[in-house]
Amino acid sequence: MKTLTTERLILREWKHSDVNDLYAYASRPNVGPWADWQPHTSLEDSKEYLEHTMTLGDTWALVYKADNRVIGSVGLHKSNRALPCKELGYVMHNSYWGKGLMSEAVKEVIRFVFEQTDTEIITVRHGSYNQRSRRVIYKCGFRFEGMEKDAMLFEGKCYDKWIYSLTKSEWLENKGRHKQNYRFYQNRMCEYFPCHKINNPDDFSCQFCFCPLYARDDCGGNYSMLEGGVKDCTNCLKPHINYDGIVERLR
Repeated sequence: MKTLTTERLILREWKHSDVNDLYAYASRPNVGPWADWQPHTSLEDSKEYLEHTMTLGDTWALVYKADNRVIGSVGLHKSNRALPCKELGYVMHNSYWGKGLMSEAVKEVIRFVFEQTDTEIITVRHGSYNQRSRRVIYKCGFRFEGMEKDAMLFEGKCYDKWIYSLTKSEWLENKGRHKQNYRFYQNRMCEYFPCHKINNPDDFSCQFCFCPLYARDDCGGNYSMLEGGVKDCTNCLKPHINYDGIVERLR
């Protein structure tokens, strides 16, 4: 695979010498399951995975320039659609989460794919429990397509699998303008942040501070009516987790 570089990362072919770095993140209990695979239980697991990955040649090792360690991977896998299509997959050592590194890597992969290959569409998916992955997907310009019901098992429970796509024409239209970046925004300086109770504030989007569907009875949110006909949205998170859903209702 062609080596790609960004400001902070190098995306290159895997080497046998990467096995220790691979095991360092693949063995973590809070890494693999988020991407729908089980943690590696031994260095042998990582060696077998590495041999398989190097044979396929469809996955980059993600090297962090600051410490020259392999901290994750980004893959482009076969996908069957009418147009030439690749499915994107990625994973990262949890110690490097929250730095915008995966979005940086994925954007470079998208650029490479659409500028230097015949691929016309890229797809990506994540479990509905994985809102961190959702943020990466939105930041990189993908559009929500739909879901597979109860398609993933996580911590003993079934979750839906959310599916997204990005076509070459969409990417070219938005190239250099970052039109999708507005889908997720946080104002942590706000004295009310987060204004609704949520388990992980990192998943909370402030994009719609005031819901544009408030005046509609068919908003689709989890609201109730108080005495005097006042709409109470205290228990509704829709404006803060479903940008596309709000926009579709407005249309």
